[in-house]
Amino acid sequence: MADTPADRMRAMRSHGSPTTRRAGEANAGANGDVGLERKVRITVDLPESLHKKLRLRVAQEGGDAQTLVRRLLAAELDQPH
Repeated sequence: MADTPADRMRAMRSHGSPTTRRAGEANAGANGDVGLERKVRITVDLPESLHKKLRLRVAQEGGDAQTLVRRLLAAELDQPH
């Protein structure tokens, strides 16, 4: 039985169920989404000023922050350095 938050997380991971997708996330494309590939969650601490720029860009482009961050990361990480 899962007693602590860590125990509950381990129990959820052990089932191997795919991450729930929102509408429009199932297809791979230029938005940085990797289609049906299993997703992992990360946490990133941002300076308040950078977070404000992120929210502003999301508002300008529409969509959501997750999709924008995925697209920006994919564009940056796919470039040869």
